[in-house]
Amino acid sequence: MDFVVTQNRRVHCLIEVKVSDGAASPSLGYYTRKLNPKESIQLVLNLQRPQERSGIKTLPLAEWLEALS
Repeated sequence: MDFVVTQNRRVHCLIEVKVSDGAASPSLGYYTRKLNPKESIQLVLNLQRPQERSGIKTLPLAEWLEALS
């Protein structure tokens, strides 16, 4: 797990960052099930295609960063 975003002392978002592996990280899956965050995201620098599986969104890093305001 690379980042944990909390809100009011509760886990709001889990973020894992990878260079090229689009497969969901086992540790991200484990903590998603255990902590039940509002959102779990795996950001990938070189991603072939975005996907969502088992409550984990796998997204291109550059597009996610550009969408931040």
